Amino acid sequence: MRTLLSYAFALAIFATLLFGSTPAQAFQGEDDGCKAVNGTAYSYTTGPTSAAETIYFTVGNKERIADSTINFSLVPRLDGSLGVVATHFLIVYDANTGAFLGTISTKDEGTLTPTTTPGVFYLDLDLTIVAGTDKFKNTTGTMHAEGYLDFRTNPPSGVTTVTGTVCNIED
Repeated sequence: MRTLLSYAFALAIFATLLFGSTPAQAFQGEDDGCKAVNGTAYSYTTGPTSAAETIYFTVGNKERIADSTINFSLVPRLDGSLGVVATHFLIVYDANTGAFLGTISTKDEGTLTPTTTPGVFYLDLDLTIVAGTDKFKNTTGTMHAEGYLDFRTNPPSGVTTVTGTVCNIED
């Protein structure tokens, strides 16, 4: 059961991959160097505490793709949910040209909750950008990922939506 939950978490974390903003930055507009992030992440577990994902997203009006690795741990809670602590490492490309743009690292926290369908879990995850390279070397922000992870599939997989705000991206 713990391995199954670990796989579920990994899938959920895949969605966590993108950028966001600090509370103060959330009130800044694109003129202040901040941009909205919207996307969809497709993930699958690669081990009991790891997952891989591909994220298709926009930052402002620019299309991006990221390949992400996720490492996570799950902590059982008294209410039957699992606390999720994770990290994402994203390799980001321009979706139109395939050009490498840089990397982003996040620190994530959230909850994985069983649904009424056995083997399906709801993921609610907050991601904070902690580091970046190249065009993302000064990027800050937070993201929110949510969606469903299905442990009935082999390997367990999931789809999440990712939204947030990122600031200080070098265009």
